[in-house]
This record gives sequence, C-alpha cells and structure tokens, in this order.
Amino acid sequence: MILKIEYLAAKQGKVVIKINPKHSSLECRNCGHVDKSNRDGEKFICTECGYHEHADIGAAKTIRDRGLETVRGDSAKLAARQLNAQKVSPRSLEQTW
Repeated sequence: MILKIEYLAAKQGKVVIKINPKHSSLECRNCGHVDKSNRDGEKFICTECGYHEHADIGAAKTIRDRGLETVRGDSAKLAARQLNAQKVSPRSLEQTW
C-alpha cells in the first residue's frame, strides 16, 4: 500500500513523509504524558493533566504534528516556545511598528 501511495504522490509532484504512529493515541496533546490508562475506547483522558478529547482525532492530530515537526525541523518548536514565552501587550506592539 505504501508503494502505491508513494507512486501516486510522485505522479502529482507531492512528497510522502513516513511518520511512526507509535503511542499517538496514548500521548497527551497538552502535556505529552504517555500512558495506556489515558485511552478508554474512543475516549482520551490524560491521567496526568486531565486533558480530554476523542482518542482517534487526537491521534490523527499528533501524527500530523509529528509530520510538521519533521518537515520544519527544530526551528518550529523553538519559534513556538519563544512565542509562548513572550509577553506581548498592545503597547509593545505599537513600539515595534
């Protein structure tokens, strides 16, 4: 199946990125905690921080994010951390413009 996907992607000028889905449905999207107990059927509830969502939807988002990290490299993580760390106020924005 992978070969067919790679063939069809190449035919359309697209790139296929293989992502390891291991533990994607057990990993918390909020705190990163991985535990079998986080998943109960279709429900995902983190035993560490209490974050909850549909387990399959969360796993799909985790796989997507892993792919984006692969493509973007560590710079995307660094930029996100810097953005989250900065305290931005309307006044500080005015001063930079």
